[in-house]
Parts: sequence; structure tokens; C-alpha cells
Amino acid sequence: MIGESMSTLIRDTMSAAGTSGAELARRLHVTPGAISQLLKSEEDATIKLASLERALRALGKDIVINAVESSSPAARFSPAGVSQAMSDALIEGDRTFALRLLTQAAQKVAVEPDLATDPLFARPPEQLPDTGWDTLFRAHYGRALPDALTARWPELTPLPEPWFISQFDSLRERARTRSPEHLRRLNIFIDEQSLSRA
Repeated sequence: MIGESMSTLIRDTMSAAGTSGAELARRLHVTPGAISQLLKSEEDATIKLASLERALRALGKDIVINAVESSSPAARFSPAGVSQAMSDALIEGDRTFALRLLTQAAQKVAVEPDLATDPLFARPPEQLPDTGWDTLFRAHYGRALPDALTARWPELTPLPEPWFISQFDSLRERARTRSPEHLRRLNIFIDEQSLSRA
């Protein structure tokens, strides 16, 4: 069993994928009641690792377990660390915090390139729950990393429609002319100043 709280990883993954409990039950060949018990055991931190892994695999995700020194200064700025923290913020609906995590990490690795020599940086990022945010993360944060670290990341492709980080029309209009060129090519619009604020 997992000894400490795993939060609501299965429920959050289901929500992000738009998968119902009944659909997950069908994929796992169990009853919907078994899914309720599974979710409860996860929340109670009594879920077995094999059960968690099986449920996430049915949702198209894998568990990656890495034993690292918790005091590693690189952990929170690594691709996997930043993408996980941003995913958590986006799932909680905190877009402002997700952007702050992104800008701080990109600035940190840009001014301290030695951080990227930590083995944690070899681990690729997880996919963020929103395609726009995922593309922004890979384009902006990835640009601050050495090419050798991002060479195995999926190739960036432009989003099918313009994607704005701001919800406000006036800020969207400003972003159309003030977005960095490398983001505009991907159909992402964010005022360059927003990317320089930590």
C-alpha cells in the first residue's frame, strides 16, 4: 500500500481526460462500485501501487517513480518538477500560479545553466492537462534548456487556433503585437512582459 497521501491523482486524471467512472470501470472490467472503492482508497492513502498503476494506465498515463534527494535544488526547476507543479495548479484552476511557476523556472535555468547538468533534467516533462499550456511550457521553458535535453521531446506544432493566456479582450489585443516571435509561430499569444515577471 502507499503509505502517504496520493491525493486524488486518479480522479484528477479522469476529470482532465473527461472520463466517467462508468467508462473507467468498463476499461478495467470492473463494476462502477469498484471504481468508487478505488477512488476512496486513493484518497485514504491505502491504495496499492499496482491498483493505482493499472487505473492510470487505463487512462493513458504511466507512473514514474524516481528516488531523489528531497533537498536537490534542481528538483523544483527540472522539466518533470515544473510540469508536475504546473499540472497541479491548472487542475486546481490557478492559471496565475501556473504562469508564475513557468516564468520562474525558465528564468532560473537561463541564469543558472549548471542546474541542467543535474540527472533530474534528463527526465522528460509530463504532458500538461491543457494543450495550450503544454505547448507554452515546452516552447518557453524548453527554450531556456540546452538543445540536448529537449531533443527527445515531441516536436512543437502550431496550435490549430490562436491561444491567449489572458481572458480579457484588451490584453489579448496587446498580446497579438507583443508576443515573442517563437510563440506567435505556435499560435500562442502572451505579452512578453508577462513572461519576464516572476
